[in-house]
Order: sequence, then structure tokens, then C-alpha cells
Amino acid sequence: MENGSRREIWHHAVVAGVVAITVFLFEATLSWLNSPHTPRDPLRFLLLLAYCAAAFVGVFILICLADWYWESRKVPLAHAGRVDGCWSYVVRDGISQQCLGASICEIRSGRGEFRIDGLTCALSKTGGEEYGDFAGEGRREGNSIVYNYRGRQGAHNDLFGVGYYRFGVRDRVGATQISGEFLSSLKPRQHRVVEGEKLAHDGEIAWCRASLADRRSILKRHLKKWDQGAGEEREDFVAIFGKQAVNSGYKVVFLDAKLPSKHSSGPTQRVVLSNPPPEAEACGALPKGIHHIVPFEELEGAVRLDQLFKRFGEGVEICLDRYYRGGDALPPNGCLSVGLGFNNLTSPRLSEASNSLYWVTYPGGTDDFRIRDEGGTEVDPSSRAPAGTEYALLARILVGPARTPYLVIAGHTGYGTVAACNFILERWREIVGHYKDHQKDLHEHHMAAILFHPKERCDASMCKLQVFFKVTEAATNAAKSATA
Repeated sequence: MENGSRREIWHHAVVAGVVAITVFLFEATLSWLNSPHTPRDPLRFLLLLAYCAAAFVGVFILICLADWYWESRKVPLAHAGRVDGCWSYVVRDGISQQCLGASICEIRSGRGEFRIDGLTCALSKTGGEEYGDFAGEGRREGNSIVYNYRGRQGAHNDLFGVGYYRFGVRDRVGATQISGEFLSSLKPRQHRVVEGEKLAHDGEIAWCRASLADRRSILKRHLKKWDQGAGEEREDFVAIFGKQAVNSGYKVVFLDAKLPSKHSSGPTQRVVLSNPPPEAEACGALPKGIHHIVPFEELEGAVRLDQLFKRFGEGVEICLDRYYRGGDALPPNGCLSVGLGFNNLTSPRLSEASNSLYWVTYPGGTDDFRIRDEGGTEVDPSSRAPAGTEYALLARILVGPARTPYLVIAGHTGYGTVAACNFILERWREIVGHYKDHQKDLHEHHMAAILFHPKERCDASMCKLQVFFKVTEAATNAAKSATA
């Protein structure tokens, strides 16, 4: 943990130097003025003051140059900027998502590389804590740091592994969120996931100044905070996705699409191969026998959704759209519909259940959507999208007398669907915040939001929501019955 300490020592040294020079010049000036041999020449006195001021300004410039030097050494990531500093995060099992401990690490960069030093606190099988430490080196890759490390934990003194940290940006103030995964050499091979946040400035200073015993106390408090936060997090999760979402596999529903047969020529059955073999292209051959297509990016998001749901329940179950009119009944435990105008679950099933809060349109041979605000005005997302952005639909629809939540993530483009998926993965708790901010009831109001994201970018940290609400028909009928 050198970076913060070294910089602080450097700052103290420079400040001490400024004070020493100032005191020396002040005493020298007094001595010169009190000397009986000093000529009473005002010009010489003013010249001496000018020398003192120049010395002070010079040292001040030295401090600024030192700051610039430290900042210029830092390596920025693609969109998160500089991530040097102290980070606190919870460590979970990669499969069960059970909380296993917490860590605080310091990241510092220079000359294109990253140095990572951390302290860990793991929950032992007996219910106590096991402390350890690790040190690693890494390189940047997009918005992430890929690293290898060595360390120790409890009785294990020679651990090693590899991992990555991914950083999220909020409101253009720099990276404040951290997530990632790592593999440890402990037998059996351990897969861990991490999620946390950057320490505040005061917290960083306290950590850098603390002794080893004090750092362990700080880390233990952070572990307790993460453990307590897990209970509140579970309450929010159940409020958004429903009580049944944690009791069985939560369905993630993709559009039902397939590659064409050899003799198909309809416009909805064309397929574009990015780099077909030249021989196949020359013969006009097409692939066959593949009955279902799921976009890779969306499938990758579903895998990460499984990790999120396993923190609270049974994970997710990937399935295809069988919810056309006259098809299967809606999943009784709720589900997540992926895709806009070609997924029957998104439209017409859930759009009809939304009490006209949102609906899908097909302008110019493609799919789009509209939202109706509480005043009854039709909202066209394209008219509200800032320059350089695209948009997606993120909806939470309550269905039936039980008001079971069903969610929709559907982009105007493929990037939008993935951006909405990433928002659910990384910022799902903000949905609760939007309900509270607008004084709406999670059990009585549908929600539909326009999610704006940079064009051809899927980073959840860059997304902005504009939310709309509408009371459910069931809640309206219940209110009428109560007043009758």
C-alpha cells in the first residue's frame, strides 16, 4: 500500500519545505531590519520582499508540478478514466453467489501498467475471520484491468491466481463502481466474483495512514457493512422481480428465430454470414439444420443474470418465445422478456397487460415503441434521444390479481437490448429508487422507461433513464371496490 502513503509523504515534505523557507526568510528579514548596520533604504526592503514572494511562488509551482507529475503517471482506462486509489468490495462464490468475505485493495498505475495491493478478510468455516493479503500486476483492457496475483490467506502462504476488475462510471465524476472475477489456486480451483465501490477521499487517507491492526478493523467493518447490505439488497430484489423469482428458475425469454431452409427465400428468413467460406459463397450455399438463434451478446448477458439471481435464489432458465396468442400461458413466477417487436411476450402479451403504458410499432419495416405518460400524451423515444445516443425499452409490468412482476428489456437496436440487460445486471436497485422518487407503489404501478445509451455502446454506467408510470387495472378495480 505505497502509492497513497508515498504521495502523502511527498506532500508533507514539500509543505514542510515551504514552511521552513518562509520561516527562514522571515527571520532573515527581521534580522536584517533590526541590524544597526542595515541602511534604511525602502527600495532594498521592497526588493527583499520581492525575493521572498518569488521564493514562495516558486515553491508553490513546485507543488503544482509534483501534483501534475503524479497525475500524469496514472494510466486511464477507456471510459472509466483513472482508477488509482482504494477500493472496497465483497467477494462471493462464483456459483452459489454466497458471501465469502471482503477485500480492500489499492490500485496504482504508471508506465502503462497497474500495481494492485490488497488486504482480505474471509469468513472461515467455523464462523470466524481469516485475514490475508495479495499483490499483483495487470494491464488495461478496455474498461477493465486484467491481472495476476500472489498472496496468502489463513494457513495458505503461497496462493496465486488471475482475474479482472471492471469499472463503472457514474455521472461523469470518474469510476466509482468495481466488479470482476478471479480464479484462485486453492484446491479445488476456486472461482470468485467481486462487487464494490471506491473509498471516499477521507476513507483513502485513513486506510493509507492505518497500521496493519487498524486496517484489519476497517476491513472487518466493511465486511459487516456488506453482510448487512445483503439483507436490504434481497428485499429490493424481491420487490422488483417478485417473491417467486427466488424460489425457482426465473425464465429469460428470447425470440424464437431460426436459419432458413435451403429453398426458403422469404424476406424474414434471410441470414447474413459475416465471413462465409469462399467455396460456400460461390455456390450460394446456406447453413441448415440450426433451428434456433440467440444473439451472442444477449446470451452472455443471460449468463451474468444467472449469477445475479443465484445470489438470491435458483438462477435463471433460458427459454424461447412460446407466448404468442393461443400459445403457452405466461410463466406464473414472472420472467424477463428479451427483445422488442419480434418477441410475442414483449408484444402483444405484456404490452396489452401494461394498460397502454407502452406498445410496439413497426415503422419503415422495423420495430420501435411508444410510451404514454400519465397525462395521456404519446411519447416518441426518438424525439427525446440526445445527439449521439440510441434508446431501449426497460419495463416492469404487473400482471393478474397477484400483480406478478414481468420485466422487458428491448433495444431499438441490438446494442440497446444489451445495454438494458447490463443496466439490470449492474444498476437494478435504481428501479426501487425511481419508484420512491416518484412516490409510486411497487405493487400497484407499472413502469416503463426509455433507456438512453451512447450509439453502439452497451456500458450500463453510461445509461440514463426517463421513467413513466401507470396504475395497474387490478389496483384501480380494488380501489373502486373499496369505495363502493
